Amino acid sequence: MSATLHFGLEPFDRALDDIRRYCGLPWSGGPPEVFAYHYFDALPERREDDEVRPVDVLAAGALHPGLTKADLTYFVEARHQLREELAALPPGVDLGDAPREVVNRVRTLGERVQPVCGLSLLSKVLHHKRPRLVPMLDRALTDTYRRFSGERGAKAWRPCVGLLQRDLAIEENRKALFEIQRTLASELGATPPSELRLADIAIW
Repeated sequence: MSATLHFGLEPFDRALDDIRRYCGLPWSGGPPEVFAYHYFDALPERREDDEVRPVDVLAAGALHPGLTKADLTYFVEARHQLREELAALPPGVDLGDAPREVVNRVRTLGERVQPVCGLSLLSKVLHHKRPRLVPMLDRALTDTYRRFSGERGAKAWRPCVGLLQRDLAIEENRKALFEIQRTLASELGATPPSELRLADIAIW
C-alpha cells in the first residue's frame, strides 16, 4: 500500500512509512522502533472527557520534553478553566468534519487561554483529550503552513488550524488516511490514531 498525503500543497510521499515507524511497526528502512506512540497515543488510561488529569500532562511530556514546575503548577491551577474549554469541544468529532463554530473555538484557543506553560504544551495536553479535533502546535506544523500564514510560533496557531482543517477535508487525504487507519488497526490490534494525529505524525 502506498499513501501520499498533501498538506500545505506539499506531497508527503513517505507518510505511511513514517507513520509505521512512529507506531513501532516494521517499515521500509528497518525493524520496529520505539518512539512516543506507547507513551502518548496508546495509553489505556486515556479518556475523552472534560477533565485534564495528571496522565494527560505526563503523556504530553513524551512529545514535549522538559516539563517544569511552572508547567505542572499551571495544569493544577487552571483545571477549572480547562474543563470549561473541553466542555465546549465535542468529543468524537474530526477536525475535517467539525462545524465552523467548533473550528473557530479551536482557532481562538490562544486568545481565550494564555497559559503559563505555553500554547505548544497546552495544545498537546488538549490533543490528548480531543485527539480527533485539537491539533498540536509545533515547528513542523508552522513550517508546513508558513507560506500561507506568514507566522511562526503561537502566532501561527489560528491560521494553521484553519489550513489544516481544510487539508483534512480534502477527499484524497481522507481516503488515504482511512486506508492507513485500516492497515494500522489490523497490525496494532488496537484503535489506530485519529486522522488528525496521523496527519501530525506525517508532518512531523
